[in-house]
Amino acid sequence: MLDPKSRLITIEKPKKLVLQEENKILVLSSQQGLSGAPGDGETFISAEDVSYGDILYFKADGFVYKAGNNLPDLLSFFNVSFFMSQATATAGNPLFCRFKGKISFTNPILTPGNIYYLGENGQMTDIPPTTGIMLVIGSAITETDFFVNFQQPILLR
Repeated sequence: MLDPKSRLITIEKPKKLVLQEENKILVLSSQQGLSGAPGDGETFISAEDVSYGDILYFKADGFVYKAGNNLPDLLSFFNVSFFMSQATATAGNPLFCRFKGKISFTNPILTPGNIYYLGENGQMTDIPPTTGIMLVIGSAITETDFFVNFQQPILLR
């Protein structure tokens, strides 16, 4: 579909793309996730020891770090990319991180229906913070199943 104002073409689910004219700019928008991922995660190198289910953020140095709702780094970024670790890892090792979708914990640690937030040390909590940033991580489906759906962080004053 061609937007008459911006002259950009939006393609929902292209099956085949053929350009008929030269010297045109084509912008494709995708909700499939980061490159190399099947749509819900990516593998990064961990900058520190990380546990399964920790909330992480990506820095320009190419590593992921544990997030925390009061970290000055997080408050200084304009647009932070958050992830949930899907394994344990020690510093310097690869780690698969999920930015959306369903995950399962081995132990029943969740309250079904509860919304979970970023805690002080990168952990999930169902208690909303009162300082720093409020980041909704997602919600519990069952006592072991969780739906990761990061929302836009809100700076609390």
